[in-house]
Amino acid sequence: MYKKNSELLLFGYIILFSVILTCFFVILSLNTAKKYNIYDHPDERKIHKNPIPRTGGIAIFSSFITLSIFTKLWNYDYFLPFLLANTLIFLTGFADDKLNLKATTKLISQFVAASIIIFACGIRFKIGGNYTGFWNLEFASIILTYLWIIGVTNAINLIDGMDGLASGIALFAFGGIILIALNKNYTFAAIVASIFFGSLVSFLSFNLPKAIIFLGDSGSLLLGFNLAILSLNISYKTGTIISVIFPSLFVLIPVIDTVAAFVRRILKKQNPLKTPDKKHIHHKLILLKFSHNQALIIFYILSGIFTTIAVNAKSKNLLKGIVISLSLIFLFWIIIYAFEKSKVDQKINKFNEFTNKLKEKITHLNNKEKMHLFIVKISFAVFYTVSLYVAFKNHSAPKEMKNLYILLIFTYLCLISSAKILKTESKNRFFISFWIDFLAVFFILSANFQPVIFALLIIAFPFFFYRVFLKKNLILIFPSPTDILILFSIINICLFSVQYGLNKNTFIFAMIIYLFKKAIFKEIPSKQTENENYKTAVDSNTSK
Repeated sequence: MYKKNSELLLFGYIILFSVILTCFFVILSLNTAKKYNIYDHPDERKIHKNPIPRTGGIAIFSSFITLSIFTKLWNYDYFLPFLLANTLIFLTGFADDKLNLKATTKLISQFVAASIIIFACGIRFKIGGNYTGFWNLEFASIILTYLWIIGVTNAINLIDGMDGLASGIALFAFGGIILIALNKNYTFAAIVASIFFGSLVSFLSFNLPKAIIFLGDSGSLLLGFNLAILSLNISYKTGTIISVIFPSLFVLIPVIDTVAAFVRRILKKQNPLKTPDKKHIHHKLILLKFSHNQALIIFYILSGIFTTIAVNAKSKNLLKGIVISLSLIFLFWIIIYAFEKSKVDQKINKFNEFTNKLKEKITHLNNKEKMHLFIVKISFAVFYTVSLYVAFKNHSAPKEMKNLYILLIFTYLCLISSAKILKTESKNRFFISFWIDFLAVFFILSANFQPVIFALLIIAFPFFFYRVFLKKNLILIFPSPTDILILFSIINICLFSVQYGLNKNTFIFAMIIYLFKKAIFKEIPSKQTENENYKTAVDSNTSK
């Protein structure tokens, strides 16, 4: 058990170092966008209204290269061809961001990169078993692998049409890949997935609505390419058709959306590669008057379900999980179609107007409230001080866990600092904050200091009650994308708790503290900002 626990902590270190590095590289990539004028300009297809830097891929690729060196990935036989293929994909995307390459040029580059993976790395579908005819031939697996790698690479690229969408879906997929790779001892896949997972945690802090940076083709192609390779690498080697379908669970939404787009354009006798449209799933949700956050939550929930099925399904019941996933996608499509026909957009718009009015009732804190908030902050400061003391006084607690706690706190400070430098909000800071609380609770519970946690909750509860109920700050009933990400993490790690020896009570207390902090410390938008957002929505509806 200790060995497994140590392995989990090791990959926790990789993730956190990736978060920190990406914070630094995001700042540099924004300067690169300004220097070389690499911006995503709005048009009739785009959702954003202002030019946004599209250099997020630079930050993610730079973090990948740096951590590949520190984790000694070169010790693996196929690392060099793997790195060469990734570099080719990144440079192709970067050139497209700057020069707007032809679709055929990008496809040729992707074909070359896929060839490196297939022939130099030996990663491909395993097909055979009892099948006869075409399926027994080796070139069948090669053809399918080409289609898979190039298809998923472009699927992530095509769905990257909304703040936090492609990066969020990829984050869920990489998280699932990490858990499966750890369970099946695929160390290379686990390390690479951990690097990208950490990069995306950091990148999402600046890519969630309203984004200050986009992935760009350099980022979306890089993510799609690695998702295709890693999901294939950890696939069940059953020799059946299930081994072909299984990897799609990680990227089911972008794959289905891309296939639908190709079919839609072909039926209209249009070139599927050169005829972009505004009929992707995320476009439909926005046209139905879902807010950006609401649309993201829907996508994140579905991605979390599919990834959880992939992580926890055994090979013997995997087919059932695949059928359930495809059925959910089909049901989702039916619901969207029904919404479009029933003009439900008007009801959704009224609901959003109602929630906007609720938010407008939230005012800035007066002096008395500031004093209450100061008391709560002092209480949390004492809580973290006690947890640190207990952590380093308790000799039974693993040293790795203590180091992880310090690194988590440092990571949180890096996120906040980089957000201050960029003069924006670190939107994903609550994700890191939750895991800080988790370890703090872990150390206190392991030392039988439960009264400290109860004291904290008792001190915080009156102000919590005042803010949530009396001030009508109903922030808790409006889930955020970060909430879904945390829930996904808890579900999957709790399912692994028997294997890794994690205490479920720790998650429960950490979740309670997280909800308290969300209600108490969540930054409240000013009335001016809310009114501007509401006015923009009204103007948009009027023009439509």
